[in-house]
Amino acid sequence: MITNSVGATGRDYATLQAAWAALPATLTDDHTWELYNDAEFTAGLDNSAASKAFGAFTLTIKPASGQGFRDHASKLTNALRYNQSNGVAVADTPFNTPLINLTTACRVVIDGLQLKHTGYRAIETGGSTTVTVKNCVVQSGSTDPVAANGGASIINNVFIATNSGGGGLSIEVGSGIARNNTVVYIGSGTSSGVGVSANWGACTAIGNAVFGFTTAFNSANGGSYSGSSDYNATDAASIGTGQGTHNATSLTFANQFEAVGTLGSENLHLKAGNSLGSAGVYDASMDPDILGVSRNGSTPAIGAREPAGGGPSNAPRMYYMNRQRRR
Repeated sequence: MITNSVGATGRDYATLQAAWAALPATLTDDHTWELYNDAEFTAGLDNSAASKAFGAFTLTIKPASGQGFRDHASKLTNALRYNQSNGVAVADTPFNTPLINLTTACRVVIDGLQLKHTGYRAIETGGSTTVTVKNCVVQSGSTDPVAANGGASIINNVFIATNSGGGGLSIEVGSGIARNNTVVYIGSGTSSGVGVSANWGACTAIGNAVFGFTTAFNSANGGSYSGSSDYNATDAASIGTGQGTHNATSLTFANQFEAVGTLGSENLHLKAGNSLGSAGVYDASMDPDILGVSRNGSTPAIGAREPAGGGPSNAPRMYYMNRQRRR
């Protein structure tokens, strides 16, 4: 494993692009970039600028220890939204290019970052990539915050769409996985975009909380949802075609999260009395949650965030239910 630091002050590299340029043309080991919250990163990464041969090796991009919002001492009480003061954050404004552009063949894991793109997609992956995006807070002001091609795994993220015509998460080409993401539109009215879309390929969508979109889930251009897609929740009246029977529709957006009305003041922690806690199905890939809280191993929450206290907080309820079953 080769580890390098990235940040503004005394690090190996000052920018993500400089770190990419320094990668060998052919990787012979796994690489990790540890990002430091010296300041908000104001430039992203475009891997098409210089292709690399990854083979079986992987690049992991994550905050250094103590530098991410998941490590913040007040993570359970800080509002769950984009906020650079809480941990490593990357923001950029050019309209027509993704903030993190991984369209050339690569094997990359993006874990625990905050990303904000005013004009376009925050993350875009190509069909020849193997990419995992997990435990991130991603905000976008134009089209989908994330467009994932090539069988990407998108797990435990909060995606905030801020454009009334934009979507949330687009799974495109290949067999992608969207698991336990919170996908919301924060703005006036309802976005005319699609919360989670399956385009040109098969998408497995399980445990996603999708709110604020006219169309929560949609398949187009020959895309479809796999037969295991289920346990999703939305405020829309319909979940879309090709999913299972454990979905929840017509929920009230404002009743699920602490605050959803105004961009910059939203708080996507689950609200007391929400309908998402204990409504999902367990899988090890989404445990722990976006803040590192253990999931309930029997009935986890739908979405990126487990109820306050995590799995153990549900133990009395599960004990009572099990006693009732035995009687």
